[in-house]
Amino acid sequence: MSILHKAFFRNTWRVVIALAVIVGVIINTLEPIALSAVFSYYTIQSNILCLVTAIWLIAREAGHSRLPEPKYATIKVGVVMAILLTGLVFHFMLSSALFAEPHSPRFYLGNALVHYVVPAMMFFDYLLFDKKGLLSRTSPFWWVIVPYAYCLYVFIYSGLCGGRFAGGAKVPYFFFDYEKYGYGGVLLWILLISAFYIALSYGLVALDYFLGRKKLGKN
Repeated sequence: MSILHKAFFRNTWRVVIALAVIVGVIINTLEPIALSAVFSYYTIQSNILCLVTAIWLIAREAGHSRLPEPKYATIKVGVVMAILLTGLVFHFMLSSALFAEPHSPRFYLGNALVHYVVPAMMFFDYLLFDKKGLLSRTSPFWWVIVPYAYCLYVFIYSGLCGGRFAGGAKVPYFFFDYEKYGYGGVLLWILLISAFYIALSYGLVALDYFLGRKKLGKN
């Protein structure tokens, strides 16, 4: 495959990511809750981050980004980790309760796009297209800034505009429910998810190192 064809394939892949985000987010805005609440879900915010990243990657393909490779890798894989957290937390902690009752096909499509399709495509974007072996052991501690910043945002938003999420909840996810679990319980949930996230991040750093060494060995 020529360099031109490879670039076309990469750009097409990223256009599909962007379209999946746009369609998924639009469908979610049709749910009967305030728009401010819709855009206060980590799912929606991390998907929008993927949309911005997809546009950036297309621009980079055209030569409009001169960011050094190690910094590029840290930022790009940080976005991949952010959206992987979306998919994994949804699948293992939220989906069973959300799908306990029947919903419209539109609802299932919107959730599939933002929770499964976009995370999978972003992960394979990294696997298929990115140069490996550029991540450092400190990368996960940069990546964790995104979910921690979201936690801060949630408590500020909920304190100012509580009661606007699905079912009238004051918080977007059950593990943020300080009225049910207390602040200590919420902190414990955050620490548990953080431990999982950092472990997963180091797993990806190890994979990146292994793939980088493997390619170096072939060369």
